[in-house]
Amino acid sequence: MLYRSLFLLISFLYVVAATSFGAGSAEDALTPDTAVWVHYTRFKPRGTHLVAGSVPVIDLGNAPSKEALAQRLARAEACLQLRHTVHGVLNGRVASHEMAISQKKSVQLDRAGYDYAVMIPFSKLENVWDAHPQDTFVVGNVSLADATILVAHGADMPDVEVANVVQLTAGKAMFDAVEESLRAQNLPIVEFNWADQTVRITSQALFDKYFSNMTERQAALMNGSTLADIRRGIQSGMAQRMIQTNFEYALPFDQHRFRVNDGPLHDLSELMPACTARFDCWNHNTSVFGGVEKCVQKDIVLVAARQIGTMPERVAENRTVVQHISKFPTVVLQKYFADETEAMKALKTAVKARHAKGELTDAALASFNAFIKELNVWIAYLTKHEIGMREKGKSLFSGKGDEGVRAVRSHAERIWKTVQKMRADAAAPKDAEPKAEPAGNAASAAAAAASSANSGKKADDGDA
Repeated sequence: MLYRSLFLLISFLYVVAATSFGAGSAEDALTPDTAVWVHYTRFKPRGTHLVAGSVPVIDLGNAPSKEALAQRLARAEACLQLRHTVHGVLNGRVASHEMAISQKKSVQLDRAGYDYAVMIPFSKLENVWDAHPQDTFVVGNVSLADATILVAHGADMPDVEVANVVQLTAGKAMFDAVEESLRAQNLPIVEFNWADQTVRITSQALFDKYFSNMTERQAALMNGSTLADIRRGIQSGMAQRMIQTNFEYALPFDQHRFRVNDGPLHDLSELMPACTARFDCWNHNTSVFGGVEKCVQKDIVLVAARQIGTMPERVAENRTVVQHISKFPTVVLQKYFADETEAMKALKTAVKARHAKGELTDAALASFNAFIKELNVWIAYLTKHEIGMREKGKSLFSGKGDEGVRAVRSHAERIWKTVQKMRADAAAPKDAEPKAEPAGNAASAAAAAASSANSGKKADDGDA
């Protein structure tokens, strides 16, 4: 009887322990069935999809009023689009983080005060490229058919065809509302903290965990090292030196650590093994999509045209931008153009490969190809055009004061008309009679704005 009682007591304690620690156990690991993709945004969702596209220029979202923000957004949609992905997190909130807006300046991003949260079951998402819990992104537009949209108290209700739209009560924080929704569905809540992403190498076991199976991509994040560099370091006693100095190792994205329901830290591979086996688990910045975006963000000609088109009210700043670019070295612009060409080539190759494996739908591939064609037009008739003009001793940015700003804006508006025509032609029924066009090809409006033969060439169509 004593043994039976002891057995029952031990069994009871085991159950209690399992219940107490289960919040952080492998049972709560994210799977495609328990993961929920959450997209936080300050912009009101519209229609049937979240639309891929706009990357904010400097301070785009810091408009003085909702009306001014809506105007900026409308203008941004008429400028070149720097990305063709839509981003979200899995099962929780976005950790506050820095975003570089230039080579010398960054801003702190905190989405806690955003007005809208779009929640979609991960299993309903198509065209997922990367499944990192803090940066899961999708190629192309995202259907709202299976979405729940949370709306902050006092914010405008979205213009969407979604049955489940919930306006929060006064004082309810958006992050808290998302977590309450997950809790009500008995789904795991994932917490990410940048402070947890550094480990001290204090033993051979820790060194082996993070360095013995390091990939080439992980090595590259260590100040541009190669895997061969790491292996040579190991042979020359790197482990011992790190252990002696309690070396702080910043974890790469695919080794990040998370808490589930306030439990102990999980490595990413432990948190969502089904997803890490299928998707990349890095972030947008280190992906081929991020490679193109970084190149375009560096291109001062493209950034200037976008800012002047999006925020014309910044009169003095836009004058300064034009004056600065007029003095910018041509050789640097040539480097920007070469880097953009190479990055887009790598991206098209990767997208084509994913589509061939069935990981991207035909619709996603088609929309991506349209995006690349448009981006090629913007690059050809801005950056490449400026390089061609300089070879002839001229510049799009040679105008003074307001006249110079107007010249850039007018040039960009002509390119936008070309892009609009490309979209209209693509949307037209295939059996429709072709409309009479003015002389020139699909890029004729922009070509008319280009004064050099170099800029007058038709941009590469860019199909993946």
